[in-house]
Amino acid sequence: MPGRSGAAQLVAAGEADIALLARVRAGDAAAFRALIDRHLKSVVAIARRMLRDDAEADDVAQEAMLRLWRSAATLELGEGGARPWLRRVASNLCIDRIRAGAREHVTDEVP
Repeated sequence: MPGRSGAAQLVAAGEADIALLARVRAGDAAAFRALIDRHLKSVVAIARRMLRDDAEADDVAQEAMLRLWRSAATLELGEGGARPWLRRVASNLCIDRIRAGAREHVTDEVP
């Protein structure tokens, strides 16, 4: 989006996500694919930074996208579009996995 400020680009991206989500609500699989294409890379990057495991990061990203699909009917996106919501979902999923791993580690050490 040449010629636009960073804030204007974010608003335009958010508006595009809102339009895509409306199409997803109507059952448009191509619109969902477009949302995936727009956001998958950043969701995987967040998960990789948090988990330091490519396979786990891919699983988290897949789960985050699945939750987007399942929540499409009731999800209300703000000005930032799907990105903030997906970031939060991915972060929470990563935290859950980290906590689960810590519990398993402690359980393994108890005699």
